[in-house]
Amino acid sequence: MVYTDPGLTFLEYYRLFKTGLQDDPCINWRQLTHGGLIAQINDRGPCLAVISGLHGDERSGPLALLEWACRQAGPLCPSDKRVWLLPLLNDQGWDKQERMWQEVDLNRAFLPNREGTPMFVQEIMDEWTRRPPDMFLDIHEDDTRPDEPYLFWYKEETHDLALQLAEHLQAKSEPWDDLEYWRGSDEVYLRTLGCQHCITIESPAGWAMQERIRWNLAAVEWCIKHLGELF
Repeated sequence: MVYTDPGLTFLEYYRLFKTGLQDDPCINWRQLTHGGLIAQINDRGPCLAVISGLHGDERSGPLALLEWACRQAGPLCPSDKRVWLLPLLNDQGWDKQERMWQEVDLNRAFLPNREGTPMFVQEIMDEWTRRPPDMFLDIHEDDTRPDEPYLFWYKEETHDLALQLAEHLQAKSEPWDDLEYWRGSDEVYLRTLGCQHCITIESPAGWAMQERIRWNLAAVEWCIKHLGELF
């Protein structure tokens, strides 16, 4: 089944998500204070962290991860790899189909111990601080470039992971190097913890929902495949 209904509420989404994974014995669940769920798949090996739904009006990332969770006939990833999966973060923005969470851009809220940082974001930062992932994928979409998929490539990297993924996805790579400008984003926060294999992808909002879902899933599956080759 392809979940292309962007009208699911936050709670409806997570009911479907948990139901889709309920038969997988390798999953440990953690509930955040606002009701979102983290699925931690397997407990050994290098870890890929995947997050989506920071902006409530960007629907295709969470729907792609719901599709991925519910369509699998077997394990989501090999037993020698771990996946930390938070498919939908912004509860209020999602239900209102708005970008922000209470006028806060959640992708500028990853600022530890700062007044105004939502508790559920602090919980994520605390968990990453205790055990940073080895690779990170953040799924977004862009309505200002309706027909052009792209991803961000950090120019100071000593590897070409982002460029490889861009080639696989037939996407443009956007170079960046200004950590201060992007301060507060989840990717910059993880880089400060030493996670140097981070990628943020942007599907074009002008594509049909099913095409955006397909493209996002291709990115997730590629990252899982290449996780074992990097570590």
